[in-house]
Amino acid sequence: RHLRHPGNKGRKGAQEGHEARRHDGDAAVLFVEGMGLVEGAFVEGMPEFDQMSKKIAIQNDAENTYQSPTALGTITMFTRSTVRNMSDKTIRALELKVSVLDQFDKVIREKKQLVIPTDKIESIPPNTNVSVNINVEGFSRNDDRARVQWKVTAVKIEK
Repeated sequence: RHLRHPGNKGRKGAQEGHEARRHDGDAAVLFVEGMGLVEGAFVEGMPEFDQMSKKIAIQNDAENTYQSPTALGTITMFTRSTVRNMSDKTIRALELKVSVLDQFDKVIREKKQLVIPTDKIESIPPNTNVSVNINVEGFSRNDDRARVQWKVTAVKIEK
């Protein structure tokens, strides 16, 4: 079992990855790595997190998941999903984890990333969708990259 269209098959590849972000419009989000959790965020194990994370839907976009070799001989995956805030609260910050699994559902690689709204969007209001892109690096050519799994790991709501 493999991801749909792991090659470019005539579609835009990694070299055009910047174009996808440019055309996302106002719902695009900015990613910042290595910032750690936002102060005041709900995390796994907190009752507030459990309640809020159930109201955040993540739909993987397999048609827009691409793989590309790097100059170092590794492979980078460019993943995309749509995140929907189904709660009645405004989300101020959201941390997601994307895991790439093999055909036996074993994690091959995973990455956490803090999603911060752009200058155009300061938050994710109720009943709003945003497009999310996360790049996962460091795969070998022989890694069995069967599917991508997304998970909410931290969320901060507007008070």
